[in-house]
Amino acid sequence: MRALGKIANTPVKMRQYFQVVTMYFNNLQYLRNEKELTQREVSEILNCKRSTYDNWEHGNVMIPLDMADK
Repeated sequence: MRALGKIANTPVKMRQYFQVVTMYFNNLQYLRNEKELTQREVSEILNCKRSTYDNWEHGNVMIPLDMADK
């Protein structure tokens, strides 16, 4: 919680923050499925490990901004 700082300093803001984050990760999977790509194919396009992409898609780790541009 402390790492979120002023972004989510109340229960309502915290809930809103997690809703946005959840939509973000769901969108990664949605876009990949729309293009009929596997996680391995996307990871090759992004030049990262498949396990790294899987962590991004499942919300375990935030995708670095420089990767989001690709």
